[in-house]
Amino acid sequence: GKPQWGGHLLFRELVQHEDGTLGSKFVPEMLAVDQRQPPLAWAEVGTGGINQADQLHLRAWQSLQALPVTNLPPNFYLRMRLHPQPGSVRFGLRLRGSGNFASGYDLTIHIPERMVRLHNEAIYAVNGLDQPFTLEAVVKDDIIDVCIDQRRCIVNRCPELQGDRLFVFAHNAEVYVDEIEIRPWKTAVG
Repeated sequence: GKPQWGGHLLFRELVQHEDGTLGSKFVPEMLAVDQRQPPLAWAEVGTGGINQADQLHLRAWQSLQALPVTNLPPNFYLRMRLHPQPGSVRFGLRLRGSGNFASGYDLTIHIPERMVRLHNEAIYAVNGLDQPFTLEAVVKDDIIDVCIDQRRCIVNRCPELQGDRLFVFAHNAEVYVDEIEIRPWKTAVG
């Protein structure tokens, strides 16, 4: 999007993993989220998706499959655990979505390329995408900020779309999604 000067500041916490590698993650003390989680109502678009209690199962071999949740608040924090199955190629989220998977900002996990793409930005050489991992996202005003398994982060300014849907999708992939949290972002108290 269009640059905005002096209006936003992003913080990261540098972490060292058990194997000695370094990673970056959100600073937990700075996440201004409401502790109440509204009930989530997932629907189905296409075939192959199953919503059972707090787990989603998308199975889209040689096809595209998506499960949407609607009526999200404009600003929110998202956390989920993704479990890609062997042979999976591409899956992810469509944020600020609308319609029947008609528009939105794609956060796409490309397993063979070890790449994560958020709309028109990408990070490369992301290890472990073929293993279960935690994904966190802050969707605040026109900023979408994503943390992949407390190892890598990607951020993008996305001002054009303001849809209230989140889609979890799979394309030539099978993925289980659980530990899903979507919490409204607290508004500033003046």
